Formats: sequence, structure tokens, C-alpha cells
Amino acid sequence: MFGLNKRMLVVYLIGGLIPSILIEGYLLHGTRNLMMEQYQMAQELVLNTAAASLREAIAVVEDVSKRFYLDEELEHIAFCQYKSMEQLVSDYSAYHKIQEYMGDYPDEIEQITIFVNNDTISENAYFKKITNSVRQKKWYQDALEADGRPVWTNYGKNMGEDKCLTMARLIRDKRREMVGVSVIQMKRERLSEIARQAGGHALLLLNHNTILAVNMESKTAYQVRNFLYSFEDELKYKEFAFESKKYFISSKEQNLGNDTDILQIVTLEEYDSIMEKTGEQGKQGLLLIVCSALVSFGLIWLLSRSVTRRVHIFAGEMEKAANGRFDLKETIGGRDEFTQLYDYLGRMIRDMQRLLTKVYQEQMAKERLNSRQREVEFKMLSSQINPHFLYNTLETIRMKAVVNGQKEIAELVKMLAKIMRRNIQVSNSEVTIQSEITLLEYYLKIQQYRFGDRVKYEILMDKHIGDKKILPLLIQPIVENAVVHGLESKEGKGNIQIRFELEYRDEGEEYTKIYISDNGVGIEEEKLKHLIRDMNQYEELDRTHIGVSNVNQRIHLYYGDEYGLDIKSRQGEGTTIVITVP
Repeated sequence: MFGLNKRMLVVYLIGGLIPSILIEGYLLHGTRNLMMEQYQMAQELVLNTAAASLREAIAVVEDVSKRFYLDEELEHIAFCQYKSMEQLVSDYSAYHKIQEYMGDYPDEIEQITIFVNNDTISENAYFKKITNSVRQKKWYQDALEADGRPVWTNYGKNMGEDKCLTMARLIRDKRREMVGVSVIQMKRERLSEIARQAGGHALLLLNHNTILAVNMESKTAYQVRNFLYSFEDELKYKEFAFESKKYFISSKEQNLGNDTDILQIVTLEEYDSIMEKTGEQGKQGLLLIVCSALVSFGLIWLLSRSVTRRVHIFAGEMEKAANGRFDLKETIGGRDEFTQLYDYLGRMIRDMQRLLTKVYQEQMAKERLNSRQREVEFKMLSSQINPHFLYNTLETIRMKAVVNGQKEIAELVKMLAKIMRRNIQVSNSEVTIQSEITLLEYYLKIQQYRFGDRVKYEILMDKHIGDKKILPLLIQPIVENAVVHGLESKEGKGNIQIRFELEYRDEGEEYTKIYISDNGVGIEEEKLKHLIRDMNQYEELDRTHIGVSNVNQRIHLYYGDEYGLDIKSRQGEGTTIVITVP
């Protein structure tokens, strides 16, 4: 038999050891992901810092290039047809702005050269002629096509082959005539500084192709360049394998002020160096799991032996109780759930006799209840006969009155029969307001026959309201209260007004208000407060106002607590009850 002891060990294995290993693996995986996310966040911060430095340097170059616009001295040199070298030297000597710009930004600008279309000048460090050779250069053609927008290239000093980030820009005067092309070369040291700022292994690429600055081995840099060049879309983070090693590439692109030129800052880090701490944590976690498993196994083994012994004792005592032997041992020892279960077993046995007695008593009570139920059903059957007898009797009286020419008596009996039939047949099915008005008119006409001119009534109703549905017998009890409690004790003539109005809430929901007003004796202030307070408590209500309580409770139960009755009264002046329904 697969005993409890072995089962507990299996439970420990399935519920403890295996989940611990899985959790450790999950946490290790999560730690790796977290480390990678932290590395990416750190690299993004570093790249953003480097990109900010790059933007500052680019902004300096662009700002200096803009200063050559509308420069009258520069325009003079570009357009003047020099006849003597003395005049040219004099103008060169008087024009100090290029030296000033280079002196203001020594960390950003390597060289500034102005190419002008003037064959009468002689070339020096700052001014060059636009020759046929220059016109064939791609950077020159791109500058003309850009029409004043900056064009970035990778040529260096004197636009030769030594690579350096260089900006060329067309210069025009206020008449839109071409003055020349400014060529500003950025400091190589500034680009190298930005590469060092980006990380231990970084490089700068122009248009995903040309390496401008590098802070890693050249062989690795070219491999990274070729790897990135194979991706058409913008790349932020990517794994990269080179010479049996796994690297992680981070990249950020910086637009150079036009739609074509992009400077890319790239950093490279070995994957193993990023995950080095994670590996150490994994080893420590595995060692902790092994130690915990051994200690836990020993404790589970000891605990399972103790529990198994007490379970065997408990099972033996349960078998004795099942066979009708209730002489249990007083205790099985211990102060845990097994002890409580053993106590419950004793209590269960002691309660068995009381339970049998209680079941017998409940069976007898059930028989008495069934007997009463049959009696109620018989009375309900007999109550179904009485209304038919009453209707037939009233109809006989009405026919006798018609035969004898007593039309008023016949009409009264007819209206009374309709009212009684409606009251007995009432249910929770909604009826139209028009049918309720008809019932009210029957009742009020009977009261007019009774009181004569002392009672008058008026029913006012909005158009189309008669087709709306309402619970039956909500209005008639209120009108009856108005007659019995308001008008019977009043001296002089009494008036009852019943008014139906449609109203709307803020959200457009429609509801109906029914105003029943009389000019009777009214209700004393203290009694009115008591009535309003206890209107929802039927047992405590004055028995003369059960109709009001019944109507209010039916409305609450059927429509909800936001609907119901509202009572306003003043002694000697009359009473108004407002019924609010959907």
C-alpha cells in the first residue's frame, strides 16, 4: 500500500522541490532579462549624452555656416574683379571673420574654406577658386542641389582623401545670387572624444557606411559596420556574433539637419560581461536549493513518521465507532489538527442521539405544517367561490333595479361590482393608467351619490399619458384615504384633484408624477412626521394608514427605492400625496 509517509514525500517532491527548481530557473531568466533591460537603459543614457554632445558640435558648425550669409565683405571678395595683387592682399588682410570663428570654436572646427567663382583671386588657406575639378566633386554638386541646406560629407583637409566630418553649404546674397560655397571641417579630436564618451567600445558612422571615429579594434569596427549596413530600418539594440564571441550592439542615430545625412553612434559590449553577475547569482541559487532540499527532506521524513503513527491510531478509533463501539480513548496526544479531529469525533458520537431526537421532532413538525397547508389550500378554494356568489348577487340586484326603474341604484351596483372585481383580481401585472382612471371615476361617482354636492373631483392628465403602464391599485387607496380621512370630517364642500404629469431627469429619463390633492382637514404636524418616518415600517404604522404604507412598499419592491410616495399636509387646509413611478 502506498502509505501516508510515502505520499508526504511525493507531495514534498512535487509541491516543494520541483517548484523551487522551476522558480529558481524563472528567477534566473528574469534576472537575465532585468540585467539586459538595465544595460539597455544605461546604454540609452550614455548614447543620449553622446548624441547631445554631437548635436552641440553640429549646431556650432551650422551656426557658423549661417553667418556667411549677407556678409558684405565676403561678397566683395567673391564678386570683385581684382586688377592688382596689392588690392587682393589688402582685402584678405581686412577680412578676419574666418580666423575669429575658428578662434571662437577651437574644439569644434578644424578648418573653414570658402570656394568662390572668381578667377582674379589667388588661393590661400581660407579662399579657393571653383575650378572645373571642384565642379565635378560630388560634395560641390550636392551643395548646389541643396540650395542653402547643409550637406555633410567625409572629406578632410582641402577636401582631400583624409576622412573628416565636413559640412558644405551654398552661400547666396540678398539678391539670391551665388556668393560661393562654405566648407567647414569638424575637429577629428571632437569626434574621437564623442566616441570615447559613448563607451569602452564605440564608433561613429556617417550614413551607415563611413567610419569617422573609432574606439575599438579596426577589424571589429569594420565587422560591426558591415553587420549594421545589412539592416535597412533604424536599429537600436541587436545581438552580434564575431570570432566565436557574442556581443550586444547599441545604436543611436542623429540627423544632420537634412533628409539624407545621418550620423550613427554605435557601442559594443560582450554578452558574457553583461551577464557575469547573473551567472554568479545562478550558482549561489543552485547551491542554496540543494542545501534547502536536504534539510527539508530530513524534516519531512521525521514529521511524516509522527503523523503516520497518529493517523493509524485515529483510523482504528474511527473503525470502532463505525461498528457501534463508542468507548473511545480519551486522547491520542498532540495539540494539532489531528487532536481537534479526534475531539470532533467524540462530539459527533455524543450528538448522534440528540440529532435523532431532533430529526424525529422536525418530522412531526413537518407533518403538522403539511396539515396546515392543506387547510389553507381548502380555504383558498372556498374563497374562490365567494366572489362569484357576490358578483352574481350584485348582478341580480342591478337587474331588479333596472326592472323597477331605479337607474341610479343599478348604476351604483354596476360600479361597485366593477370595483370589487378589480380589487379581488389585482396582481403584480401592470395595467394602463387609463384603466386606473376608469376605476377612480367609479369610486368617486359612488362617493358623489353618497355625499351629493359635498364632494367634487377633477382628473387632469397630460396627452398620451393614459397609455403608460402602472401597477394596479396604487392610486385608488390614496384617493380613498383622501375621502375617508380628509373630507368626511370636513364641514362644507370638499374637492379632490388628481393630476398626472410627465417629467424628465437630467439624463433624459422619463418618469410620471401623480398628484392627489384634497382640501380636507389635513394632518397634524406631529402625526405627519410620524407617518413619514414610519411609512416603510408596516408593523409600527397607525392602522388607519395601512393603505399608504402598502402603496409605498409595493412601489419600492417593484420599481426601486428612488420611487415612492411623498406627503405634504397642513392641518385645516388639506393634504397632497405625490406618487412617483417610472
